[in-house]
Amino acid sequence: MLEAIQKGGAIETAKRVRQRISATFVYAIAKGITHADPAEKLGAVLKPICRGRQPAITDLVPLQKMIRAAEDDPARPITRLALRMLALTAVRPSEMRGARWAELEDLNGKEPVWRIPAVRRKGISIAKNSSAAIIWYR
Repeated sequence: MLEAIQKGGAIETAKRVRQRISATFVYAIAKGITHADPAEKLGAVLKPICRGRQPAITDLVPLQKMIRAAEDDPARPITRLALRMLALTAVRPSEMRGARWAELEDLNGKEPVWRIPAVRRKGISIAKNSSAAIIWYR
């Protein structure tokens, strides 16, 4: 089954399916149903995941076109503003949706700052009071 998934090009999916199968066997071992996890060893024979670079707009002209297109979109004004803020800050959409006014500092100043608490950032497990500061320019 894992080979068929890999042949279809879904290497990461094959690895995740193997993990789920292994978890099932771990449960069965804990319940005394079986004594071994045959899926455990299959991880070593699956193809490695090739992590490519994430696409990025590095030229100013396409970025400007994208921002203009977003602002010309017939969406609600709040949606257009959110798209503009996403472009200026490059945060994850979930961080944008969870934004609170209390996180924004010096909005009318020369260097406005948005401090996103660690508990709302993806993959962060650090001190409770930690936050990331995002500075954007007008």
